Amino acid sequence: MLAGQTVTLVAEPEVDTDPYGRQLRYVRLPSGADYGISVIGAPHTGVYQGDNDADPAYLERLRAADDGRDCG
Repeated sequence: MLAGQTVTLVAEPEVDTDPYGRQLRYVRLPSGADYGISVIGAPHTGVYQGDNDADPAYLERLRAADDGRDCG
């Protein structure tokens, strides 16, 4: 889905890194679509149920598009 495309990485306001120093970013496709929302319905994806720094409204959008899979 991403091959040959230039994507935009978008930071969550006021949340730059996780406790391990990894940058936290949303992936925006050239069309403007959010990559996470685009792939959440695929069988290999799920919404992480642990401690999460993502915006609560975004997580709810992901959960609404998911079929209940849990990746941890």
